[in-house]
Amino acid sequence: MSRRKGLSHEEKRQKMMELFYERKDFFQLKELEKIAPKEKGVISQAVKDIVQSLVDDAMVDTDKIGTCVYFWAFPSKALSTRKRTLDSLNSRLEDTTKRLKTSQAKLEHAMVGREDSGDREEILGRLSQLESSKDQLVKEIQKYCDCDPEVLNQRKEETLLLQKSVRRLGLCDQYSPGQPGEVGSVLPLGSQHNVRVCGSVDVASQGCSSCCQPLDREHLFNKELVQE
Repeated sequence: MSRRKGLSHEEKRQKMMELFYERKDFFQLKELEKIAPKEKGVISQAVKDIVQSLVDDAMVDTDKIGTCVYFWAFPSKALSTRKRTLDSLNSRLEDTTKRLKTSQAKLEHAMVGREDSGDREEILGRLSQLESSKDQLVKEIQKYCDCDPEVLNQRKEETLLLQKSVRRLGLCDQYSPGQPGEVGSVLPLGSQHNVRVCGSVDVASQGCSSCCQPLDREHLFNKELVQE
């Protein structure tokens, strides 16, 4: 004789709900542990966990009266709960249907003039070629950015700022733009030269003497030095 298969967790929940609906009464946990094995085949050891899971899912009500805790569930409440759930699902379905129709209408409107045709394919191909040519031209223009009027104006402003900084420091009494390596010439970017206290710019000298102090292009741009 084959051994009888035990009930699954969901089957035990269904059996307990049947017990509540059939009895239509209030029960303490110890009463359910006695009734459930006899009438529904749910072992007493599993009754507590099954009932608690039903309470957690709002399928069974519970309340403490004095020192006793009672459990109950009536078919009328189950019917009312199912009706509310059904109404909520119907409302969501209606809302989803409306949004679907709206999206379909927008899609149809957006597709006007975009139907597949030979002319459309030709235009899209031409657009792709033009975009590719544009990218190549942009890369080509970047090669000549040093000749950009904006870049030249920026360098001009930097030169004027260098002149102003040198005059403010009193480093060169007779400062004027000159050729690289000459007194009064603009210091090249990244270079560091000795500036004589006596007022001349020694571009060639890299040594250190008692009458010289190092100064580079970045130092000349120090905001504190050029403030009026």
